[in-house]
Amino acid sequence: MKTKVAAFLLLLGPQLVLGRPAAAETAEGHRPADSPHARLTAKAKALVGVRYVLKVATSGAERELDGETTCLLIDEDGLLLCSNTEMGGYVQLLTQMMNRGPMPAVISTPKEIRVLLGNDSKGISARIIARDSDRDLAWLRLDTVPEGLVLEPADLENQREAQLGEPLYRLRRLDRFFGSVPIVESGVVGALADHPRKLLVASDLDGGYLGMPIYGGDGKLLGLTVVQMPGEEGGEADFGHGLPGQASKFEDMVGNLILPASELLKATKLALEIHKQDLEEAAAAAAAKPE
Repeated sequence: MKTKVAAFLLLLGPQLVLGRPAAAETAEGHRPADSPHARLTAKAKALVGVRYVLKVATSGAERELDGETTCLLIDEDGLLLCSNTEMGGYVQLLTQMMNRGPMPAVISTPKEIRVLLGNDSKGISARIIARDSDRDLAWLRLDTVPEGLVLEPADLENQREAQLGEPLYRLRRLDRFFGSVPIVESGVVGALADHPRKLLVASDLDGGYLGMPIYGGDGKLLGLTVVQMPGEEGGEADFGHGLPGQASKFEDMVGNLILPASELLKATKLALEIHKQDLEEAAAAAAAKPE
């Protein structure tokens, strides 16, 4: 996300200074085969690279930015769950953060989406089928699944509720410079929030990696890392500093927030239902047109 933010600031101007970058935490020493780290690394095939071109239009000017992120494969037919922020939603995030007066309308549209599976550098074409900006989720669908390709998705049903104070583990991939190898980072469930919705808050875990799955030590899915921003009900966003010794409000909103796995499952089912309805309505409208 940090590279996307830097590129977007070139378009809108240097009106914002971001916080410190997140640091990677690596495990030291040998890990037994049945450890959480070994168990979760085996799930890494569900983490796939996604590249796209983001068309950004503002004040009559247009620019195209290259985007790249990691999404979670969640079914064998090529459905992926991503961070909406990472799929171009960061434009809305930055617009809110720079809202210090009248701002030009900004429209961002991802296109030319390619999903990279295994060592494939060309990728398979995909499209966005649904977004939920409130929950910071976006769903992609592969246009085709090549014959003979066996996908290894994460199982959203294999989940449970997190307990306050228990260890948690984030699974992600390092940058392509390091071969995109999977890494497991550990933290603790530091808080359980109920507003603006049910959320887990991680402690001892660096923020900044959105759309990454969070697991318990038993391998059960606990949630997905997300951004939570004030919406219409939340009023005007305030990104100022908190009290002395406290994190800034910005850090709370984009730091270590995790949308629980139960919410992921409900949101995914609803997104698929709405997408199905959209397809049926489009087909009916096409059939009703005179030849």
